[in-house]
Amino acid sequence: MKIFPESSFFQEGRAPALPSLAEVRDLNLKTGNVAATNLNYPPSVIIPSLRVVIKYGLSVSIVEAQTQIMVREESQGRIPVPEIFGWIEDNGQTFIYMSLIEGDTLADRWGGLSDDEKQAICEELHQYVKLLRTLEQDPRDKYIGNLDKNPLTDIYVIDRPELVGPFQGEDAVNQLQDACGIEIDDDIVSSIVFTHNDLISPNIMITLDPNPKVAALVD
Repeated sequence: MKIFPESSFFQEGRAPALPSLAEVRDLNLKTGNVAATNLNYPPSVIIPSLRVVIKYGLSVSIVEAQTQIMVREESQGRIPVPEIFGWIEDNGQTFIYMSLIEGDTLADRWGGLSDDEKQAICEELHQYVKLLRTLEQDPRDKYIGNLDKNPLTDIYVIDRPELVGPFQGEDAVNQLQDACGIEIDDDIVSSIVFTHNDLISPNIMITLDPNPKVAALVD
């Protein structure tokens, strides 16, 4: 297991060790949720007493955890993402241990928010996306793909090996266009930047405060 002793889980002494895989799987089964037996993408396990969430499954990748670490470090904490405590792989499943974010998903709360609250949250999200897109790659080593030149995992391309890349080099954008059978005008194409590939309301956590704010971007 890869652990991060400097993370708040260990620094605060919440427990001597992260929950074992057997504990995580057992907790999921005890919920009675039929999806708990899904090897591909079972529900995440939440342990409030430890303020830990464990996301796991065959479809979960270590790259996700590494990306969250990179975003926290490169943005110096200005972009709210869960803190990573550790990860481990077992029988093809990846387990990511991360901080529990207190709050609700934007999907759950959107209908009950006022117009002013919605506007404020959208403005916050706009700023976070702008910050994400300042995380540009080395101009001497251009590519389109996941962190560290890993293949794309977007749901629209994951089952299309010819589209997952990574597409590398000065003509990376052209390679992507050719693979997808599309054409983007040269005057639209700018530098390749980092972004979130699934920034939708279920993946946005907001605070429980009377004046809700964005608590974290997840997944």
